[in-house]
Amino acid sequence: MTTDIKSAIERIDTNELIKLTLDLANIDSPTGEEGPAAEYVYDWLTRHGFEPRKVALYPNRPNIVATLPGTGGGKSLCFNSHLDTTIHKDEWWTSRRAADPIFHSGWRDGDALVGNGVCNCKGPMATWLIAAKAIRDSGVKLKGDLVLMSVVGEIGLEPVDEFQPPELVIEQRPDFREPRRWPDPGVKPREVPRPSPRARQGVRRRGSAARRRRLTHGTIMPSARSAAEEYAIPWRVHC
Repeated sequence: MTTDIKSAIERIDTNELIKLTLDLANIDSPTGEEGPAAEYVYDWLTRHGFEPRKVALYPNRPNIVATLPGTGGGKSLCFNSHLDTTIHKDEWWTSRRAADPIFHSGWRDGDALVGNGVCNCKGPMATWLIAAKAIRDSGVKLKGDLVLMSVVGEIGLEPVDEFQPPELVIEQRPDFREPRRWPDPGVKPREVPRPSPRARQGVRRRGSAARRRRLTHGTIMPSARSAAEEYAIPWRVHC
């Protein structure tokens, strides 16, 4: 390990990493409402000597981009994580516990940081933000540029050109035309898509492991089990 690399690693503060992760996780930012989280990242980068830019299709939902310039002659590296989180508090058609804090906040439990936003995707975002700050503060010069991107709209169906939901979804999956109502006597029914017979058969065949795999990146649960229970997977921080 070279002296330059050691000097960068020595500037990584675990407590700063934990604070940044939890600060981001406790800014509720479901798809469409990423603005406050984006402003936090923009201000954080500015305070630490970067020159971030706001690149936005909608003014209240900016992507945040910053670059640590290289000296030239090397390959560039881009770090990219999304600001939006899985569901809104009132999305009871996605989960019967949509307002559960596990979806909208983060906290420390021993040596683990817990929360949906921590896992997907603000924990990883915090790690490369801290790493970039350590490289900059150490004075280490990279040959290529280091590009930092905090983006919006990773989870939802974003309308782009001819790809417009829900028409695109129906075109790709005609079986989604058939409505389904959750049998919940305590809540007014609301139409949601019914998975195809093949998908339902696959879920029965593969069981809970299949459910866990399908719960990533905004996919609607193929069962009525609580999404909060499925998402309570801590992101580990070694202190």
